[in-house]
Amino acid sequence: MPMLLVTGLLVPLAAIAGLEQTPQVRPQQPPLQDPSQIRLPLIETLPQSIERRRAFPFQANCDGNTKEMLACLWQRRDQQDQRLASLLTNAEDLELWRGVRQRLCRRAAARGAGGSIAPLLGLECELELNATLLRQISGPLVP
Repeated sequence: MPMLLVTGLLVPLAAIAGLEQTPQVRPQQPPLQDPSQIRLPLIETLPQSIERRRAFPFQANCDGNTKEMLACLWQRRDQQDQRLASLLTNAEDLELWRGVRQRLCRRAAARGAGGSIAPLLGLECELELNATLLRQISGPLVP
């Protein structure tokens, strides 16, 4: 292989000409985890969410200002969660669902980062995911 002396270093000519590709170093992937071993960060429980919403200084009004719309979506989300709690056989399942849902919906909320719409986007996402789960576990079987 032809070599070229460059400031005291021997460099293959093909590398200088761009003909030789340098090997790509790929980051090492973490080993796959058993899903049952994944622990999500703790979020507030449904009773805590209801209590915090009741202390929220704005009344729920889906046609009102941003804070009133937030209270409305928050109330609807808590109502859906209460319905889910009655349908799920294990209380831990609801809290696991709430954690996963919140984590996924942060991405939707991030589209409005820095603005007052961000929490509305997050709650809308949570409402849609809840509605899908409610249909799946309580709706009629349709072929």
